[in-house]
Amino acid sequence: MKIRATATASLILSCFIALSIFASCNDGKTPTAPDTSTGVPEIDALLKQVEKSPNDPILFAQLSRAYYNNDAFDEAIQSVQKAIQLDSSQPVYFHLLADIYLNYNRSYDALLTAQRASGLFPDSVSTLLNLAEIQMILEQYQPSIQTTKRVLAVQPTSNEAFYMLGMNYKYLGDTLKALQSFQEAVNRNEDHLFAYQELAMLCDAQRKDDLAIQYFNNALRIDSTDHYTLFNLGNFYQRRRKDNDAVYWFQKDLDANRRHPNPDFSIARTFFNIGIIYLDHDSLQTAYNNFNIAANEEPEFDKAYYYRGLTAEKMGDQQGAIQDYKQALAFNPDNKKAEQALQQLSQ
Repeated sequence: MKIRATATASLILSCFIALSIFASCNDGKTPTAPDTSTGVPEIDALLKQVEKSPNDPILFAQLSRAYYNNDAFDEAIQSVQKAIQLDSSQPVYFHLLADIYLNYNRSYDALLTAQRASGLFPDSVSTLLNLAEIQMILEQYQPSIQTTKRVLAVQPTSNEAFYMLGMNYKYLGDTLKALQSFQEAVNRNEDHLFAYQELAMLCDAQRKDDLAIQYFNNALRIDSTDHYTLFNLGNFYQRRRKDNDAVYWFQKDLDANRRHPNPDFSIARTFFNIGIIYLDHDSLQTAYNNFNIAANEEPEFDKAYYYRGLTAEKMGDQQGAIQDYKQALAFNPDNKKAEQALQQLSQ
């Protein structure tokens, strides 16, 4: 849900004062105060608290986080900047501001904010890790590695620093250093879910099946409902043509999502992969149903439309196939398979 609040707390306070003055000059008749509600209870409650305590930086930081969680980025920025103005000794306020900028597609401001914070708090591990992560996201891998090494100079046992090193080396294509770094991360924290996942995927790519399964199992030990682990374990078996095992883990992923929905992940790819397996086994109706769900879950998923069309064509529904091929091309004009299939049916 996206909100656009009409005023910051200070503006609301100013309006309140102005209304009070206006009331005293209006023949004793007090006008009705305008509705300043944003429609989000958490934000409205914090705005009232800020009115009462306009010099409390913690309240402004909480208000910023509430705005941020509701995609009101401008208001979130204004609120956390007010918190920093009131108390610039808290690194977490700078972290929040950098994260907001980053998710607001203002990456340069995010980087400048993180760099400023690292100068103000050179011994803050969380501040340096925040900078390293932003550098990595912006594909500044070598600077991110150097920042991460600053973390290790302050805290040599930081598992998060080794994880960050691993991610940078992975993106640089240095698989050996990536593996070593992720292994160091789990050596220091045996419950580091993300590091186990990365180790599993790297070993999968190297066809080190036994090691990959070992790391997948460690990830499942930590969180048996994690989408990333379950989905990639299904992929692991699908690539090895162990289709029964693949469907089992994909289904576990869907079951986990039903029990614990995660808005950060799309289950369309899970349904799509199940559809591919059933299509390979000529279970056309089941394949079609899964491609259909994938397309409904992710309406711009061009491959889902193409394969739904391909399945429809195999089932004798040429008109349905044509519509799906056209839909696939509408979302991805470079989908060559859909283009060729449409040309063949149109002849």
